[in-house]
Amino acid sequence: MKIAVLGGLGLQGRAAIADLVASDGVEEVVCVDTAPDGAARLGGLTDLTHVRFVVPEGAIGPALANVLADVDAVIDLLPQPLMRDAVQAAIGTRTPLVTTNYGKAIADLAPAAEQAGVSIMTECGLDPGIDLVLYTHAARQFDTITA
Repeated sequence: MKIAVLGGLGLQGRAAIADLVASDGVEEVVCVDTAPDGAARLGGLTDLTHVRFVVPEGAIGPALANVLADVDAVIDLLPQPLMRDAVQAAIGTRTPLVTTNYGKAIADLAPAAEQAGVSIMTECGLDPGIDLVLYTHAARQFDTITA
C-alpha cells in the first residue's frame, strides 16, 4: 500500500510515519508538508528508504488531489482549517481518508463521499486529549461533584 500523511512533519505526523514505515504491507509513505527539509526532520527517527517527501505548491485543493491520486489511503493531520480541502481532494480522487479533526465541519460532504464510494473517518486523534486528562485530574480533587 501507498499511504500519504498530510502534515507529516508535525508531532503526530512523524509518529504516524515511523509506525507506517515499520508496518507490513506499506510499500511507500508519502510525507506531505510545507517544510522543505523533511528528510532532515525525520532523519534518525525512522528508515527513510520508503518515504517520499512532497511539498505542495499552488492552491491547496489541487495540490492535495495531485498527491492523493497516486496513493491508496491518506491520513490527514493538517490543521482544522485545511480539513475541507483534504476531504474534497479525497472524495475527488476516491481515496479513503482518516483525520484527527471533528467531523461537524465537513458533515455536508457526506453525500458526495457516499456517492463516490469513499470512506472518510473523522475524530481519530490522540484522545484523550490533554484537556480531558486535566479535567479528570481536577475532578478527582473534589470529594463530590454535582450537576
